[in-house]
Amino acid sequence: MDLPWLEDGEDVAAARLLVFLMKLEKERSSSMDKIMKKLRSAQKRAQEMRSSTVANQAPPASNNLVKALIFRRSRSVGGSLGGCCTCHAF
Repeated sequence: MDLPWLEDGEDVAAARLLVFLMKLEKERSSSMDKIMKKLRSAQKRAQEMRSSTVANQAPPASNNLVKALIFRRSRSVGGSLGGCCTCHAF
């Protein structure tokens, strides 16, 4: 038994489903656009922070200065330990 209004109802349901699927795809696309926009914004901020950090850093010290400071520290530590080991506690 073939009822004409039943076929019309199926067509309407199919059309509504198609409209729903199109809306769903549009919302998904919109959400993906928002996510990508936030990602680009975060990447831009991170790059700006990296650039400002590099610009604010002091120039590296020369090797001679670093070696001199290490040498002074090691001599002062050795000198204080040498005096302690020669005490006359006996």
